[in-house]
Amino acid sequence: MSDTVRMDAGEAGCESPLNHLPTRRAPQLIAYGARDTDELRRQSQRYAAALAERGSDVAQYAVPGCDHFDQLNELANADSPFFRQSLALIRRSGDDA
Repeated sequence: MSDTVRMDAGEAGCESPLNHLPTRRAPQLIAYGARDTDELRRQSQRYAAALAERGSDVAQYAVPGCDHFDQLNELANADSPFFRQSLALIRRSGDDA
């Protein structure tokens, strides 16, 4: 499947979040890098759709200027929109508890 990740199709299927959807319908922010490959974006959007079909409150966010591996740098930046959206989700989730 991928020389970079060193994962075959069978392992990828076992590791796929689509095969491990959360049992609780907590709000979700599905983030992916705006510079991710088309396939990584498609997988994130498919996962968001699967959660929404189960009745979860789902938002998607394409992290500007980032790919799959550097988007966490934006999450660590308290001034970034990604950080603010994540914090708002955490606060909203706390209100539902």
